[in-house]
Amino acid sequence: MHCVVVPLAFAFVPALGFSLYSHHHPAHDLAIALLHLARWEAVFAWAASALAGSSAVVGYARHREPAPLLAALAGSILLVVATSLPAVAQDRWWHALLAVAGGATLAAAHLLNLRASRHPPVQERAIAVP
Repeated sequence: MHCVVVPLAFAFVPALGFSLYSHHHPAHDLAIALLHLARWEAVFAWAASALAGSSAVVGYARHREPAPLLAALAGSILLVVATSLPAVAQDRWWHALLAVAGGATLAAAHLLNLRASRHPPVQERAIAVP
């Protein structure tokens, strides 16, 4: 579902930006609501980091591969720093850079965790074959 929504959202973001300047635009109230939602960004970053961390820990207990766990930790740190430290959160370039890097690292951690969960280590595959 999110694979369809994200490209559509990117298509409508410029229209929402223009609607902020026009009080008669039909999407003006939605654009104002999204601005208020940005204040909750740090809460969402902490929640995403907690979810990613718990998923990585459960995955590590299953496959014992440290790469997904370390990637989730690095991505969480980047994301939380981007949204929680006032000096970074107020500088739009550092905020954008760290938030995108943190989100991409969390996505990579998810893919690494998924791959490690589906493919056991080489030693276990060699033992499982008669």
